[in-house]
Amino acid sequence: MKKTIFILLLSLVCFSSCSKWKGYWIEEELPQLDRLGYFDDSHVDCAIYLSKDSFYITIPGGVGDFFFEEPIAYGEYSRTRKELFLHDSMNGVETILEKNGLRSLTVLYSFPFMNGKHFKRFKFEKDYLENFIPIYGEDAQTRIAKYKEENPEPFELQMGKYFATGSFKEYLLELHKAGEYRLYYFNLLLSKGFWKRDENVLHLYSSSQISLRYDLQIADSMLIAPVGSLPGDNDRCKEHEFRIDNRD
Repeated sequence: MKKTIFILLLSLVCFSSCSKWKGYWIEEELPQLDRLGYFDDSHVDCAIYLSKDSFYITIPGGVGDFFFEEPIAYGEYSRTRKELFLHDSMNGVETILEKNGLRSLTVLYSFPFMNGKHFKRFKFEKDYLENFIPIYGEDAQTRIAKYKEENPEPFELQMGKYFATGSFKEYLLELHKAGEYRLYYFNLLLSKGFWKRDENVLHLYSSSQISLRYDLQIADSMLIAPVGSLPGDNDRCKEHEFRIDNRD
């Protein structure tokens, strides 16, 4: 009898602990209008969804006046009494959140554009992203290795800004002669660090998470990111061709 009561109490504590984290979290600094779900491109709407055992990090995506929430990280999470550890299964980006009271989270470590931001909890009746399942294609590293073998002659690698679109996504990659890079996604700084060339493959090493590496193919007058190789590339249906940015 005592053992049964202990198990019931333990289950209640675990459920209570989980439920304190669950919910829809959005930036505290955003106007109330955007907290109700209306997006515009004048600022960043970043949200974190926490279910019982999984999470999503989203930002607005789309073209022109058509906006929707775009998952840029997805996976499972673990927790301590004061901290959440989000383990991204899409690209390996780790996120650490600190809980402040019952309704506030602070980002300690994540994508560069999220670091230091505060999130406030809002309750939704249903998480409409709960059925989101990332579609994984052929392993990007396999395609990179095959490309390297099939293209032994070196292509020219230009320094500067590269712009890429694909599946309603916009990326901007800055390459500097000093060996540094910055990768933006819809004007958000997703990654920065240093680059290294290996024949016709460009390796991008994150300075904040050194175990992270993004590989691009060096081709004639452009760079090619294989399907699913970039952070935020969750639909896994189209490669991205980076070309020197000539936009006004």
